[in-house]
Amino acid sequence: MHSSDSLALTAHLAYPLAGTSNVAYLPFESASRAEAFAWFTGDESIALHEDLQLLRHHSSRERRILAMHRDAWKLQFLPGREAWPPGSDEKFAQLVDAVRSDLLPLRAEMREWEVALPPLPKHLAFLDEELGSISNTQEGPL
Repeated sequence: MHSSDSLALTAHLAYPLAGTSNVAYLPFESASRAEAFAWFTGDESIALHEDLQLLRHHSSRERRILAMHRDAWKLQFLPGREAWPPGSDEKFAQLVDAVRSDLLPLRAEMREWEVALPPLPKHLAFLDEELGSISNTQEGPL
């Protein structure tokens, strides 16, 4: 095992990249998991790497949902719900369920990591508002 490998292993044990959103890396000093890991290892690219990885996962899941629900995804380009073709409400409900189950958990993790969320289409923007209200109630009182 190389010394860089053992440093990375030690850092991962001290500051695991999964779990709570912030860790105390020194007494009275806390930061995100990636920032603490980067501080410990001296590798500032770690935090950026985690951000990029989350964005890649998001893009991959979004493309998969788009492929499975193409008709409902296209509804964003229509002027309003009254212009939707017959049967669109059911398709839209299935799209919303897919986004809630597959994309929102990842978006919640991205929020924890303070990664800028890619915007959802305008007809799905309410889901981010839902996500915000859920995360606010889970945090509880200060």
